[in-house]
Amino acid sequence: MQRNRIFFCFLLIFVLLCSLSVPVLADGQDVSSDPAASPLNGLKVLFVGDSICEARVEWDDPVHKDCVGWAGRIAVSDGIINTNISASGASVSDCRGANTVQAQLQKASGQKFDLVVLHGGVNDAWDGAPVGVMSDSTDMTTFDRSTFGGGLEFSFAYAKKAFQDAKFCFVINYQLPAAEKGVSLKDMSAYFDLAKQICDKWEIPYLDLYNNQEINDALEVSTSLTYLKDHIHPNSAGYDVIAPYIAEFLRTVIAPPAPVEESSEEPVSEQSEQVETLPGINKQSDGLTAFEITLIVVSVVAVAAFIALAAALLSKRKKEKEK
Repeated sequence: MQRNRIFFCFLLIFVLLCSLSVPVLADGQDVSSDPAASPLNGLKVLFVGDSICEARVEWDDPVHKDCVGWAGRIAVSDGIINTNISASGASVSDCRGANTVQAQLQKASGQKFDLVVLHGGVNDAWDGAPVGVMSDSTDMTTFDRSTFGGGLEFSFAYAKKAFQDAKFCFVINYQLPAAEKGVSLKDMSAYFDLAKQICDKWEIPYLDLYNNQEINDALEVSTSLTYLKDHIHPNSAGYDVIAPYIAEFLRTVIAPPAPVEESSEEPVSEQSEQVETLPGINKQSDGLTAFEITLIVVSVVAVAAFIALAAALLSKRKKEKEK
């Protein structure tokens, strides 16, 4: 009976020590499970764009009334203070008249935001608006806003002037190859290729969903109405697919990953390279990870406890024999 008690005490100690490794294992988890862990938490974020960003499809959905579209979902997952003034039918050029992304930016001017997220171009492609070119100028009065390129440059110039303390980024829409409407929705590559050039010019980070095969496959853009109810606009299931990608992108905009420092070490010789690549040796390792250290500590303590238990049992048997 005494031997069983000692064994169960050892087992309890071992389980408790193993549980200490759980926080270490959690270090790499997706911060979306904990808004407080996100670099976006508590930030004021402005979203401007068209109906896809607006997510009108969920307005009357009681399930999603507090997390409409990707903006609302990111508000929940990452704790942002969300201001979404996107509008159905909005364009980047003036092909839709006054219903433009620039008008939304002007509407929000005077407010302070930590991050401004721009989205657009689908309605320009829908109407077949001129793609335009990238200008050599940074003067917003010189941009041809009848073109997509000119409207986008005007939007960036205006946003940087109106929200000087904010960071900015642009979300390039996913593909719409099955769209049955519009002039150029099936192939928007000309618009978004130019958008990437303009983003680089204005030093605006962008998320290229258009050329992201993973998300286009996930949305089944070529075949299914499961996520895009009209082959264009996401339904609730579609926003569930898209939101995590945009959330992760926004986190990197606010807190860019640390740059990888180039090694100053001299190249290793061929002989030392062969030694370092022997089985069991990771030549890329910079040292033990926190998890590996914890595992070693737990193993050492477990072995020590086992030895102590064995010694105690031997001592007990010896005393019983002496009696």
